Formats: sequence, structure tokens, C-alpha cells
Amino acid sequence: MAISEHFTFKTPKAVRDLVLMGLFQVGFVSVYLSDSLLSGFATGASLTILTSQVRHLLGLKLPRVQGLGSLVKTWVNLFQNLKDTNLCDLVTSLLCLLVLVPTKELNDRYKAKLKAPIPTELLVVIVATLASHYGRFEERFHSGVAGTIPTGFQPPQMPDWSLIPNVALDAFSIAIIGFAITVSLSEMFAKKHGYTVDANQEMYAIGFCNILPSFFRCFTTSAALTKTLVKDSTGCHTQLSSLVTALVLLLVLLVIAPLFYSLQK
Repeated sequence: MAISEHFTFKTPKAVRDLVLMGLFQVGFVSVYLSDSLLSGFATGASLTILTSQVRHLLGLKLPRVQGLGSLVKTWVNLFQNLKDTNLCDLVTSLLCLLVLVPTKELNDRYKAKLKAPIPTELLVVIVATLASHYGRFEERFHSGVAGTIPTGFQPPQMPDWSLIPNVALDAFSIAIIGFAITVSLSEMFAKKHGYTVDANQEMYAIGFCNILPSFFRCFTTSAALTKTLVKDSTGCHTQLSSLVTALVLLLVLLVIAPLFYSLQK
């Protein structure tokens, strides 16, 4: 069970590539995803996620680094700019971690006795938003906040097929990377919970789940380590949990997004 997340690329060709790879049974390449590779992938992904979040924890406004050696360059930038750490963001981050980490351990230890996990993450978001709003953290401490979040949907439209020649190579690369990430996560959790994964079925799933969003100018979707780990830690076993998530996100997009203006990054 791997939970999807949006890539920062947009092209219907990546969707077509995945469906075609499924039709041609290209899923056999997943046999080359060894346990060592999956462990390395999980470790590397965790380090990448940590790196992407540290600047928010410290309240640093750093340029996004891309290309070869981006991970190392990002950490160099972080250490060079430690003197500019926003104390408000740092204190808030530490307080949130002091609540979230112990509660996660309690949920894991007593999940057999609890009818439902303690929704600490939701409570932290609510309390932090209220504290930031009424404490005027943005005005008083220049804390980074979510800001204005657009609501509603873009009207559906046909993809611009004239762009295909320009994005064909990138789209194929996205399809391969999306498949590799999804199958790697699926295999990792399949091993943990004792079930098997059909790689070709994963290709069909990724491809077809992007067909409808392509008419709404959505980003190409694939699996996400962070969201999958969150779902797994809360005891989710089926895609019904994704349906609940989607409904909550729909509610946020259409109604309550403005309430998160003061939520710290």
C-alpha cells in the first residue's frame, strides 16, 4: 500500500507511458529491486525529506538547490545561515516535536488497546494555527506562515498536445521514476505486512489514476514515502483511507483553506 503524492511535473504523456508499460508487461523489471536497494532507497529518501524540512524548522529562507550534489549544497547553505535562524520558528518546532514524538511512541505501543490512534497531528495543527494567529507570530517575529491558500478548482480543459515533442523525454523519465518509487515503497511495505505486489498492476494504477486529473491541470502523481509511513503508522490497511483523505482535502480546498493562513510552515 503506497500513498500517492504530487510530482512537480505536469504532462499527460507520463500517464500514457505508464499504461503502455503495463500493457507490455514491463513490470518484470521490479525483480531487480533487491532488499539492499529498497533499504538504501528508504534511507536516502528519509535523509532527503529531513533536509527539505530543516530550513522550515529553523525558519530560514534559502534558495532551492537543484542538480548534482544538491543535498550536500543544501546542508552547506543551512550551516552558513544558522545565524539567521528565526527563534520563534525554532521554539515552535521543538514544542511540536516534544508533543508529536512521544505521542507517536504511545500510539505504537498501545495500538492494540486503542480503538483509534490519538489524533495528535490534527490537534497540533489546530493549536499551532490558533497560537500563531492570536500571537501574531508573522507580524511580531517575522515567522514564515502558509499565507493565502487559493480555493476551488481550475475548469477542465484538454491537455496541450503541441507540447508533447518538447516534453516526451522528460515524461518518459518521470514515468520510470514514478514507477520505481511506487514499486519500491510497495515492496517495502509488502515485506513488512506479508503480501505480494503485482508490478504491472501498479503501472496500470499510476497511469489510470492520472487520466482524470490531467484535464484539471494537476501534477503527475506517484507514491510518497512520508504519507505512506503516516498511513501505515496509524493502522490503515486499504485505499479506503485514501478516500477519507481525499474528502478531507476536498473540504480544505473548497471551504476551510483560508483558516490555515497563520499556520507556520
